[in-house]
Amino acid sequence: MELVLTIVGTGYAAVLVVVLAVSLTTILLVLRSIGSKLGQVAQGLGQVETNTAPLERYVGAINEGLSSVAGELGSTLVHLGQADQHLAAVARELGAEAEVAGGAPSRGAS
Repeated sequence: MELVLTIVGTGYAAVLVVVLAVSLTTILLVLRSIGSKLGQVAQGLGQVETNTAPLERYVGAINEGLSSVAGELGSTLVHLGQADQHLAAVARELGAEAEVAGGAPSRGAS
C-alpha cells in the first residue's frame, strides 16, 4: 500500500510540475507578445511626436485666435439674446402667437 501511495504521489508531483511548466511557458509567450505590441505602440507614438513637432510653433497663435473668436461669439450670443427679447416684446404688442420652445414662433394652421 505504501508503494502505491508513493507512486501516485510521485505521479501527481510529476503532473503538477509539467502543468506548472506549461502554464509558465504560456505566460512567458503572452508577455513577450505584449512586450512586442507595446514596442510597436511606443514606436508609433515616437513617429507621432516627430510628425507633430512642427505644429508646436503655431499652437499659441491658433489658441489666441480661437480665444478671440470665442469672445466674439459670446458677445454675439448676448446681442442675439437682446434682439430676441425685443422681438418678443414687439410680437406681444402686435398680438402675435405665443412663442414655442427655443424662441421660434409657432406656426398655426391657416
